[in-house]
Amino acid sequence: MAVTSRKSSFKKTIQDDTKHEKLGDMLRKDGRITGRQIKEAEEIQKKKPEWIGAILMRLGYINEDALINFISRKLAVPIFDPKTEKISPDAVKLVEWDTAREYMLTPIATDGHNITLAMRDPTSFKAIEIVAGTTKLSVKTKVIRFQHLVEAFKEHYKISDEEYQKLFPSKEEDEEEAEETVEEKATAEDFDLGGIITDAEEDLELAMPDEDEDLETVSANDAAIVQLVNGILIKSVKDGSSDIHIEPYEKNFRVRYRLDGKLSVGMLLPLSMKGALISRIKIMSNLNIAEKRVPQDGRIKIKVSKKRSSISAFRCSPPFSANRL
Repeated sequence: MAVTSRKSSFKKTIQDDTKHEKLGDMLRKDGRITGRQIKEAEEIQKKKPEWIGAILMRLGYINEDALINFISRKLAVPIFDPKTEKISPDAVKLVEWDTAREYMLTPIATDGHNITLAMRDPTSFKAIEIVAGTTKLSVKTKVIRFQHLVEAFKEHYKISDEEYQKLFPSKEEDEEEAEETVEEKATAEDFDLGGIITDAEEDLELAMPDEDEDLETVSANDAAIVQLVNGILIKSVKDGSSDIHIEPYEKNFRVRYRLDGKLSVGMLLPLSMKGALISRIKIMSNLNIAEKRVPQDGRIKIKVSKKRSSISAFRCSPPFSANRL
């Protein structure tokens, strides 16, 4: 009777949890990826069922450290660390290899009442329900890096070298373009930064300035670019970060936030936005948008809510031939 009660309670928990947002939606709203990027990943997922996080990493839209840390923070689940934690052989025996391989998880501990799983995708409630049903134990979760997971498979499930190699993803990348058809709107309370980025990207593609006009100047005051810069600043204030770094690279440029002394990548943006975004920040900071050779200092005052405002200081430093903020 106790087992039935526990199982019923667990099913209720699963039903409640499945109402939560999908990982892709959470990443988009946090500004980690754009609507276009998640659509592209979903198109690939339709052809070959795979965890959306793995597809986004393979496409280069987010790296594993950023994804792992995001999942840990957003879902309030710890990150499994093989340097400080040992995997219990007794726990491993409770879950069949086929289940562990299919859902990319490994049991790491059990106390007879609970079983702790290290999972690549802790949002997989189907996997959690299957383990709970077969073990008759309550399930706790942690998130684990891919390399740590496959090494655990090799050590504790004693898989062959051939099977070990099959666990690694294909190097081929699906280059198909997926059309963006969903129009997102941001609200003051829950702005969708990823949706704003997508709108800005689309606006830049559609913009057709005259030959004698400067695209950077024209786009700097466009509504989508204005919203994008506002979103970057609001996210910084809401997260409590002390610095924002906007850095151009060869194929894209990235926005990094400093929180508690550590820099982490907030988002990767297409190079097509670089000029307009930097020009917009220069305008807001009362800087000379035409000056690209010497550093400039400026300040921006933003009002986040009726009772909350913030003042941001910006330095535009042009290394080599690119502006960096």
